[in-house]
Parts: sequence; C-alpha cells; structure tokens
Amino acid sequence: IDAAESVLWNPKYNDVGECEIYIPCNEEYLTMLRRGNYIYRFDDDMFCKIEKMQIQTDVENGDYIIATAKDICNILAGRIVRWQIVFSGTLGQFIQKVLTDNVINPEQSQRAIPHFTFDSSNLAEFTEKVEVSAFTDDLLQLILATCKTYNIGFRVSFNMETSNLVF
Repeated sequence: IDAAESVLWNPKYNDVGECEIYIPCNEEYLTMLRRGNYIYRFDDDMFCKIEKMQIQTDVENGDYIIATAKDICNILAGRIVRWQIVFSGTLGQFIQKVLTDNVINPEQSQRAIPHFTFDSSNLAEFTEKVEVSAFTDDLLQLILATCKTYNIGFRVSFNMETSNLVF
C-alpha cells in the first residue's frame, strides 16, 4: 500500500506487536483492509491480522480508513491449556513442548492450528534449565511470561513459500 498517510508499525521483542494504517478511503482499500485480512511488510518479519477497521469522515480532507492489527502471535491468545504442565529441561525444549502439545500436534487434533510450525534451528541456543509446574488458561500468556522471565524474544512469522506460520 503506497498511498498510506501514516503507518505505525510496532513489533515487540517479547510481547504482541501491533500496527495501524491511516489511508484515504477508496473501494480497493476497503476490500484490502477488512477485518481478518493480513498485513505484512517486506522489510520486517512481523505479520499482522486486522482486528478493526473504521472509516473516519472529514469534510475538508475526505474519508479515511483506519485499520488496526495485531501481531499474528496473538493467535495463541485464549488458547486454553487443558492440563497441568509439569516440565523439566531447557527453555527451548519447554517452549517447543507447550506449542507442540497445544497447537502443532495436540492430543485432540481439532485443537491444532493449521499450518503452525516450530523452527527448531536455533533451539540449542536456549539452554537455560527450566522446572515448571503450572496450570494456565492462556498459552500466549504462558509464553509471554516465560520469555520475559528469561529476557528472550520470539516471533511468529509467515513463510510465503510454505504458507506456514513459523514460531
């Protein structure tokens, strides 16, 4: 989108990023910036889902669309962790396990998020020992709290070649 009046692009290190696009209103942009559609930039790996779209009316300058979106990692929000987590191992293994058990390959297959994968290529970097015994209602909050505790960041990006969301 080249005609945007302003673009606020706010990726976050260990939290949910967000963006907002303020753009003159026309039919093409109304179609593109619908709630549920996705926004990304070629120069950043944050991938966002539009959550809100509103039209601002201005007699002098014309109508504008304001589209607000959240980082796609927000897809993990509200994901109920159905059982108590008891884990002993490394930080990387812990995050991989909770994502595998609750998103990638859960016991109940209908709970899987299609095309969600885990990139384990740098797993060996996260060697801090973790002992966890927890019960939580929200997978995203568990991951956020863990990342903040160990001062690490994460990203869920979109792989255009495979059409996968990659943690």
